[in-house]
Amino acid sequence: MLKLFIFFILKTTTTVAGVLPFHILVENNQAFAINADEKLAFDTLYFANDSLHLKMELFDAEIVAKVDGESMKGTFRKKMANLDNREGAFSAKFGQDFRFENGKVSPSLANKYSVTFNDGEADMITEVYVAESAMLRVEKLIGIKGEEAVSLQKDMALVYLQDAVMKCNQAGREAIQAFAEGDELRVMLMGLKRFTKIDPINTKEARRRVADALLAENKYIF
Repeated sequence: MLKLFIFFILKTTTTVAGVLPFHILVENNQAFAINADEKLAFDTLYFANDSLHLKMELFDAEIVAKVDGESMKGTFRKKMANLDNREGAFSAKFGQDFRFENGKVSPSLANKYSVTFNDGEADMITEVYVAESAMLRVEKLIGIKGEEAVSLQKDMALVYLQDAVMKCNQAGREAIQAFAEGDELRVMLMGLKRFTKIDPINTKEARRRVADALLAENKYIF
């Protein structure tokens, strides 16, 4: 069984960079991304030219890393709607069980957090990735077929996005309330409200349009 510690640094077109620590567990020729209690399977794992290749179709993402002894360095690539890749650099070390370097969690937003959500709460990272992937796929379809031809797919993606934002807001509140208090708590909750703001849509009507289309055909049409 191979267990790797991944330090993923996402580099966007802005000056902001984020650090996302997680584990990769490899067993029986299958790889899994481990984030706290969450375990997500990679669809493809293979070695080529001294590099490990991992693909996760759900997120249109791929990791390619060159192996050097007990460490790896490489690139995280995410396929965007315009078929360009967004890339981030990462490094991995073999056998490290911890995700956070100092083993402690700081109450500063500028640092990294280890938060265990209550049972039943969706993981925020998963919600963001799935919602982004859904929106990008619809954006790609609109570019190919036109907005009217994919109106139902757009409805489904927007409904999921609304739900995902609400779940992230709830999970974020529980996480912040687990360690912050007083003025710090109020400031962080204000920040959470700002970053989970979304234009409302009539989700009931959107769901009804999708349901009516399925009922009319009496089968799954997507």
